[in-house]
Amino acid sequence: MFKFKQKDYSGGQHGICQCGNCQTRFEERYGHALPVAEDHCDEKYQHWLAYARETINEVSNRIHVFVRARRPDCAVLLKEISDVTFREANNAVDRPEPLWAHWAGELVQEVKGSRPDKPVCVNSVMFVDIPYRFTPEQSGLMALHLQQTAAHGGNPMAYMLGTPPEFKAAAFDVVRDFFTFHRDNRRYYTDVTPAAQVALVSTQTREEFFGEASTSTHTQRERRGTHIALIRNHIPFDIVSPEFLEATGPEPLLDRFRAIVLPSGATLTPGQAATIDEYVRLGGGLVATGGGGAAPEAAELPLASLGATTILDRLSGSAVRAAYLRPDAETDAVLETAKLVALDRAFTVVRPKESATVGLTLVPAARYGPPEKCHWDAESDHPGLLWFDHGEGRTAYLPWPVGELFHDLRMPEHSALLAHAVDGVGRGRQVTTSAPEQVEMVVSGQPGAGRTLVHLINYSGHNGRTFGSPLDIHDITITLHGLTGVQRATALRAGRTLAVDVSGDDTAGAVSVTLPVLAGYELIALES
Repeated sequence: MFKFKQKDYSGGQHGICQCGNCQTRFEERYGHALPVAEDHCDEKYQHWLAYARETINEVSNRIHVFVRARRPDCAVLLKEISDVTFREANNAVDRPEPLWAHWAGELVQEVKGSRPDKPVCVNSVMFVDIPYRFTPEQSGLMALHLQQTAAHGGNPMAYMLGTPPEFKAAAFDVVRDFFTFHRDNRRYYTDVTPAAQVALVSTQTREEFFGEASTSTHTQRERRGTHIALIRNHIPFDIVSPEFLEATGPEPLLDRFRAIVLPSGATLTPGQAATIDEYVRLGGGLVATGGGGAAPEAAELPLASLGATTILDRLSGSAVRAAYLRPDAETDAVLETAKLVALDRAFTVVRPKESATVGLTLVPAARYGPPEKCHWDAESDHPGLLWFDHGEGRTAYLPWPVGELFHDLRMPEHSALLAHAVDGVGRGRQVTTSAPEQVEMVVSGQPGAGRTLVHLINYSGHNGRTFGSPLDIHDITITLHGLTGVQRATALRAGRTLAVDVSGDDTAGAVSVTLPVLAGYELIALES
């Protein structure tokens, strides 16, 4: 693990490397001198970030070639150019809330979604932070890191600094327990490939280029809020890069995914937009939020498959504070308590296509104080949800940051609207279940063994920065739609066989099982 670090372990700022080699190589490549200050909105600094990444990859490749030439049997673990992709999941005392509890799984998904055959290791740090290397991390958080890593097809690791006598034996209990289970069931963790039927497009590269600038902060929260909403609605998903979409092509994408989710902040190239449009035309589903793949300054949406063409205005700040979205009858049916959906942060005013169907409309910002004068004088026809049929496929466009709002506010309406959009374009669910929203479901496969694997992760012990022991959850029914030929189901953590029910009326086939008790984690193997 190495990179162009600008800060040392104590947080001391040392700035951008200004050595002779970097000065010469950088100027030859970009035609200007190295920047001296970290400014993610400066094009020169963005060039530096690209230069740093390319240089690290170049050095990584040289190390990889050097080692493998001498020891072909020795695997090289590095971040990018390697035999095994290496990542780390950790904590920090200054990390802001809400603490991102899905980090380890996301690290694996970011790799496996686009490169299913690439081995991934996630090193779970067993201490609370770098300055406190001799204070053990909460066992509940360690358990989630290990469980997520394995569930998404990665190889779990754990790392503690020091010697065992410096810690109480209980500090190792969770790691020992999970590693024992993983070892004893390693045949279920070998040659595992992602099998979710929904793709979430990653915005990680954009976030790296914009650092802590406002656009990046919004982009990250939009991505993570969408991530959480999919988990809580039990919609299994893989994470893919925009580059992967174009490299894969429309037909293979359609074979793998029934829907693609494009969060606000993802800026598409013409080739990526054309690939998505063709995927939809052939029968795929697309959900886009916020800018719909457009660059921040663009006047036109890049996707012909969306139900709008032109960006008329971009509202933010006070222009959307105290604004709402009014649902039509179909959309209202998925909202449990609210008749108006709270809008904040931003809203993209677009010109809808004539054949698009509007599911939400904007209620513009109005006076919200004093209480006796709170009301609005007018409503608008600006669409907040556009359904559109494009060829054989369908799209849903929410031109506002629904994921970011769910991340920040955790209002159930925002989560419900995202799930409603995915259901509407994806023509149904891959999984339906009686499990509460605190249970994550991960679907993967072992094609060579003829198995479908369903991992269940219990988050009921998580509350803010507290990661306690999860509560037992009883009698969880799980139905996988479109799956046939299953003869046997085994709950490996519980060590018991589950009854298989194939009596449903799903014309494409379906398999149902009921798990009597979920403790912290379960792996259900469905076999023919």
